[in-house]
Amino acid sequence: MKSSKRSYLYDEEVYKLTQKKGLARLLEIAGEKRGLMIISALLSSLSAVCMLVPMPIWFNIVISV
Repeated sequence: MKSSKRSYLYDEEVYKLTQKKGLARLLEIAGEKRGLMIISALLSSLSAVCMLVPMPIWFNIVISV
């Protein structure tokens, strides 16, 4: 019984070490739609930057008042 328990623990440790994490796992899940996912991430980043552009303008207006 000890050998099967040891084998189970070994398999679990190997699984944890070989499991993909982060962006690699996300791209693996995306499969054939990988290109669309990358484009959507870039467009989302661009959107976040565009939302931050008015802040310095507002800051300059507040300082000048």
